[in-house]
Amino acid sequence: MLTIQQLDEFKKDIEKELRIVKWAPTYIQIADMHRRIMAVINDNGTPNIRKIVNDVYGKPITVFVTDGLDMSTESTLLAKLRAQAQERQQGDKK
Repeated sequence: MLTIQQLDEFKKDIEKELRIVKWAPTYIQIADMHRRIMAVINDNGTPNIRKIVNDVYGKPITVFVTDGLDMSTESTLLAKLRAQAQERQQGDKK
């Protein structure tokens, strides 16, 4: 289970990577987003973060767009989450 501080950090990461400027998810929604993304990562898949966020939030999200959506930035968030998953797996083995 994530702490409030971790949920806030995860929300900021999502906002940065997806260029979200206006939304108001609950902590329950943020935790569900994290759980769903991590479940795909733990199964060695590559989650569609934008789709998961939209599915869980279920309301319009305002994003900052300049020339077009840059999906390459999602890889930064994925890399961070994969590292967290590996740390947890190593911690579980101890």
